[in-house]
Parts: sequence; structure tokens; C-alpha cells
Amino acid sequence: MKKIGFFLLTLTIVFFVGLYLLSQGSDNKISKFIKDNFSYEIKYLLKKTIFYVPNLKREYENLQKEISQLNIDNLKLKNNYDLLFSQLNLGKKSENNINDLYLINVVAPFTNEKNDYQIKSGYLDIYKNYVFLINGKGNIYYFLKDEFVKNRIDFKVLNSDINNFISTTTNFRWSGIKDIKIVNDEIFLSITSEIKKNCYSTSLIKSKIKFDELNFKYVFKNQDCVEIKEGAQPFKFFNGYQTGGRIDNIDEKLYLTIGDYNAWEYPQVENKFIGKIIEINLLSEKIKIISSGHRNPQGLFIHSFKDKLLISTEHGPKGGDEINMIDLKLDLKENNYGWPIASYGVHYDVVPINSFTKKYAPLKNSHEKNGFKEPIFTFKEQIGISQIIKNFFSNKNQYFITSLRAKKIYLIEFDKNLSKPKIINEYDLKERIRDIIYDYEYNSYYLLLEDTPYVSKMFIKKL
Repeated sequence: MKKIGFFLLTLTIVFFVGLYLLSQGSDNKISKFIKDNFSYEIKYLLKKTIFYVPNLKREYENLQKEISQLNIDNLKLKNNYDLLFSQLNLGKKSENNINDLYLINVVAPFTNEKNDYQIKSGYLDIYKNYVFLINGKGNIYYFLKDEFVKNRIDFKVLNSDINNFISTTTNFRWSGIKDIKIVNDEIFLSITSEIKKNCYSTSLIKSKIKFDELNFKYVFKNQDCVEIKEGAQPFKFFNGYQTGGRIDNIDEKLYLTIGDYNAWEYPQVENKFIGKIIEINLLSEKIKIISSGHRNPQGLFIHSFKDKLLISTEHGPKGGDEINMIDLKLDLKENNYGWPIASYGVHYDVVPINSFTKKYAPLKNSHEKNGFKEPIFTFKEQIGISQIIKNFFSNKNQYFITSLRAKKIYLIEFDKNLSKPKIINEYDLKERIRDIIYDYEYNSYYLLLEDTPYVSKMFIKKL
């Protein structure tokens, strides 16, 4: 028994010493001395027997580190390529047909500086004979619409004091500009703003349009902010990508979508702006909530001025992206879209289904049965839904829906009662489509494609 005990003790000591050696680098003197004084045969035997699994684990961890570093190096090379591509091809045009649509793509100026998500992400609007575009960092450009008939577009820079309202030094990829809307001679921007330390929300600023410089001021500064508190609950963390921020208007009334920032507690609280769509009266400055139960409304369009109907798009969690019809004639309780109680998507795999999740975000698979308003259309797959706009090329009740993840434009047709929706066409642009606007003068659309990035003009080519 003593021999067996001695053998097991020796084996245990050898095992833990071996683990120690495996965990040390070559610069550890003790580890190096022991390794240098064991024969190759003994070390090989130990690696293939007692330390086979720990050795495999160490090799796996080393490979993961190498892969991680290669991914970083690859991203740097891609960023450098994108930067050089933009500098060499800024304003140049290319053309392509996708089914019955014709596109002219122009390389945008967003990658003339540090290449990151905020630079490539951007939004568009039209002012008189100009197209305005702004990226997530707040860089504002404009060009003449007529320049799309030329060989190259001349992007001009518009100076502003936007840096007083958004942070340009933050490492948060989700911060910055979320949409642009021009009403008469004023430009409105939705932004993510730090209301107090580590507490963020979606707000609205505006400026008179002056081509020498824009000077902004707050229209709506959302005091209902969400704090960055990772691990504050059994599962609860801040998500700055769920900001909303889309803008549209009916006369003097402006509408703004506000995401939930992953704060599940707020979308069903009536007096909190988080997870809502709000109406701002630009004359009286009165603000009211018009709909609730939203996760991340990424698109907004006035379906009917006469009937006071807004149509919006919204990111679901994992699947379940929605199109919702918001009737401004209904009260707030009748315009509750259920998040995070009801959703046709499911939680991501990282979300544990515990008591906290079940209480605040059960994601019940019906809106109507749980007292909420049903979407008029739901995508089962994850398309990363973005903006929605009417198809003005047709006299039918059709809408273009753009997407980020799927990199497609979906054409959806409804009947005259906005029911029986169906996808009748898909246009694969192979680029994340952040924004789309319509130009009534030229019966065409402008798009912001954020992989290259491109500003594109889309129309039906005349034969």
C-alpha cells in the first residue's frame, strides 16, 4: 500500500509540475532549467500520455491567439485597402442592373480618414437641388443632384459645431449620428448623447441651413438615459446599437424613434421615452409618446398624411424583424407593439433563460393574444432591417425595405387595406443598405451603401 501511495503521490507531483511547465513561457528560469534537463524521450512520452489533454489545450489556446491576431492584421489590411480605394476613386461612378432596377454607384468620401463603422455608416436627405449626406462621426457633405450625369461627383464639406453634441474621441462604435431630416430650411439630426456619466439616450438637434457653417441646438434632449452597467442583473447589459433614431415629419410635427438600448424594463413604462416613438411639435415644442413597446425602430415613413398613418420597421432579437403600422388617431395603449413581452424572434444564444429574463423579456409568440398590436409583416430570418419607403415606380401598394445583414432590398406588396403582405421581389445589392430617400423631381432614389461605401442613385432605366 505504501508503494502504491508513494507512486500516486509522485504521479500527482509530476502532473502538477507538468501543468506548471506547460503554463510557463521560455523566459521562466525554473521552467527552462527543468525542461533543459529532461531528455527528449521522457518529455515526448509525458506529452503523449499524462499531459496529452493539457498539452492539446495549450496548443488550442495558442492557435486561438494566432487566429485572433491574424484577424486583427487582416482587418488593418482591409481598412488600409478601403482607405486607398476611397482616396483613389472618390466621386467615381460605376453602374449595374439588378432585375428591373438600374443603379449608378458613386464612391463616397467617408473613408478619407480613419476607417471604422461610424465613418461608413451614413444618412441622406435632399435640400433644394442638393443631396446632403452625413456619417456616424458627424462629417457632413453635399453635392448637386445634377452631378450624377457627370463622370465624377464633387463632394463638398459643410462645417458645423456638431462636435459639441457628439463625442468624436469615444471608442463606442454605436455612438454618433442616427438620421438626418431636412424640413424647410432646417436640418434635424438624431444623435446618441451622453446625458450624464456613462448614461446614454437618443436626442434631437437642429440647425438653420447655412453653407458657411451649421450651428446646432437641442430640440429634444432625452433625460431618460440608460446606464452602461454590465452584469448588473443575472443577464442585463447595455447595447448601444439599439438606439433607433429615425426621423420623419407631417407639417410641423416631427416623429422620432427611440430604441431600448437593451433596457427591457422601459419599453412598457408609459412615461419613459426609452423604447418609444415620439411626436415633437416644432411650433409649440410639445412632446408626446405616440407608440410604445419598441426594441430598435430603424425605419420610418409617412404612409398617409391624410389618415395620419406612420409605417415603421424594427429589429427583432434573433429573427422577428417587424413592419408596424402606427395609427396616430389611436391612443398610446392601442399603439403598443409588445416588446419585450411579445416577439416573433427569439433570444440570442448568449441570453440565459432565467427568472429575470422570464419576467421582463419572455418573448411570447403572439402580440394580439397578449394584449398588444400585431405587426403587419414579420421576417422570420435575420435580415437586419433598416429603412422603409414607398415604391413610387408603381401605383400599387408597394414598399421597398432595405436591409443591413441580408444586403438586399425587399419589395413587399399589400392589398388596399394593408393586409395580405407578400414579398414579390428581392434585389441583392451585396452591400449593407443603411438609408434610402426618394427624389420627386427626378423620380429616383438615393441610397447609402456602407460597405464600400457608395452613394447610389436608383431608378428604372428607360429603354
